[in-house]
Amino acid sequence: MKIRTQILGGCLIATLGVGAGTLIAQHDGNDMDEQKMMEEAYMKAGQPGEHHKKLNQLVGKWDLKVTMWAYPGATPETSDATATYKWIMDGRFLLSHIDGAAFVPGQDFKGMEILGYDNLRKTYTAAWVDNFGTAITTSRGEWNDATSKFISHMEHIDPISGEAKESKWIMDMSNHNKIFSKSLSKGPDGQEFKDMEIVYTRSN
Repeated sequence: MKIRTQILGGCLIATLGVGAGTLIAQHDGNDMDEQKMMEEAYMKAGQPGEHHKKLNQLVGKWDLKVTMWAYPGATPETSDATATYKWIMDGRFLLSHIDGAAFVPGQDFKGMEILGYDNLRKTYTAAWVDNFGTAITTSRGEWNDATSKFISHMEHIDPISGEAKESKWIMDMSNHNKIFSKSLSKGPDGQEFKDMEIVYTRSN
């Protein structure tokens, strides 16, 4: 038990950082009751739960129909893609791979996202990368039980202005085999407009 506690504590201290350090400072590590309390706190923080289960609907393979608008009122561009979602890290994170034809002639698009629920911050978190950029785009989100919609908020840097811009991504998952999603960003006039829409159709 002592060795297991030391290993567990070491791993989670590295993960939880300041929070774990504060807890250790407040309690005498030689007291078995306090060690048990610490171990239970670490285990609770690291266990997947109901919030993770809400993402189960995404697991599998999907055919995607992608539509993009470069600016408000622009002629839409369409493309096809595929998506694969699977659980990793024993059900703690959802890994997705997106593959499809890019809007740039002669190039293919590849993207990857890791999505999960942070038990400590009480929010969904995600990190996205693709073969058209060098940034790791992070986002935070929430689940709306009443509408079965997943809503995430992300910040990215506009390559033209160099300024930080925010966008909102909404996924309607009320249908098990078809997901309707859209991205909303602010246009030149500061008003929100739909710049991307993706329809997911389950393929398996």
